[in-house]
Amino acid sequence: MNDYPQFILSDPTYLKKIKRRQYLWQIIPVLLIFSAFGIGTIQILQYPAAALAGIAAGLFIFIGAAHRYKHRLPIPPQHTFVSPLQGRTMYVRSNEELSVVNISRIFLDSVELRSPHPSAQIVENELIVPTDAGNITFRFNKVKVEWLPEPNMIRGHVIGIVKGHGSCTISIPAQLLQILDAGNPILTQKGKPMEICQPLFTLHDPEKQDSPTAPPPEEKDLEE
Repeated sequence: MNDYPQFILSDPTYLKKIKRRQYLWQIIPVLLIFSAFGIGTIQILQYPAAALAGIAAGLFIFIGAAHRYKHRLPIPPQHTFVSPLQGRTMYVRSNEELSVVNISRIFLDSVELRSPHPSAQIVENELIVPTDAGNITFRFNKVKVEWLPEPNMIRGHVIGIVKGHGSCTISIPAQLLQILDAGNPILTQKGKPMEICQPLFTLHDPEKQDSPTAPPPEEKDLEE
C-alpha cells in the first residue's frame, strides 16, 4: 500500500473567491439576456434582440471558461523547480549571466498561481526564489497578480490569482543551471504548452520541509 499522498487539494476558501469573482462578472451577460428578452417583445426588434441574447450567452460561457482552476493536481516531484502558472513557452534564452524563460498566458488558462519551490518568497509584492547562485526572479507582463494574504509556499500550493492576457518572465542565474546534474536543465522548447506545476529543472529543496512529498522516482504518480 502506498502511504505517500498523491495529490494537492486546493484550499476551498481560495476557490470560492475565484468563483465569486466569476459570478460577479457573469452578472453582466445575465442582465443583457434579460434585456434582450424585454427588447424582443417589440416585433421590429426581435432579430436584434436574438443577436444580443446570443452574444450575451457566449460571453457568459467565456467568462466561466476564463475562471477555470484545478481543485486537485498531482504533487510535484521533490527537488524540482516548477512552472507557477499554465500557459505556453514563448522563448528560452541564455547568456553568460542568465537563462530566461517566458511563459505566455491567455484568458482561458487556469487562473491560479502556485508556488514554484519551497524556498519561494514574496518580497515587496514580487515573487523570488533565493539560491546560492542568486535569486530566481519573476516578472509578470500585462497581467494582474493578486497574492493571497498568507500564502503557503509549499511547492504546488496556491499563492495567488493571475488575471488577464500576458506573460511571466522567469530569470534564472546561469550559474545555477551550470552546476546542476547532467541532463539538466529540463526547460521546455518554444511553442510547447506549459502545464501548471510542470517541472522545469532540478533545484534542491531546503533541508526542512513541512510539505507532503511526492513518491520516490520509481513510483509512478497517479494521474488526475
